[in-house]
Amino acid sequence: MTAVTTPAGRVGAFFLAPPILEAAAAAYAVAVVGWGLQAPVFAAWAALLVALARIDVATHKVPNKIIGPALVALFPAMALASAGDVTDGSALRALLGGVLAFVIYLVVHLGAPGSFGAGDVKASPVVTAPLAFMGWTPWWVGLVSGFILMAVVSAVLLATKRIGRTDRLPFVPFLALGAFGALLLGGPPS
Repeated sequence: MTAVTTPAGRVGAFFLAPPILEAAAAAYAVAVVGWGLQAPVFAAWAALLVALARIDVATHKVPNKIIGPALVALFPAMALASAGDVTDGSALRALLGGVLAFVIYLVVHLGAPGSFGAGDVKASPVVTAPLAFMGWTPWWVGLVSGFILMAVVSAVLLATKRIGRTDRLPFVPFLALGAFGALLLGGPPS
């Protein structure tokens, strides 16, 4: 596999492959959540996470032009996906999960400057709200697994001298991978 040099450094060509990755992520999400009203929301969400991860790898930025509209569309879409059944609380839980994730990431960002960027903070509700729609367990796993994955990968890269202590890795790919793993814990919404 060849590598590509971007403003953020060298990355594998596979990760910058055509939108087949977004389609595969969408198919995965639909396979996990099922073919109900939530399928289009989760398909779009999964494709968006892959696109954001690809952008973050290439530029070390999370564009507001994508995050803003995604946030505006995500919560009404999840409310529609709950089929107007507000008694199950999934849409409200998604909203609460998104807000909580934003606050937690913001506190970490402000408390440990340089730990990750403001774009990652803004991306956190987009990443975690659909997981909260599925339940609190997927939300919690999605919230913390990105940190764990990045810590493990960083430790390996540091140990093998592939990166130095001052090098920065893009965070959204780890958030996306953690979210995709956490999605399995939710299964089809009841």
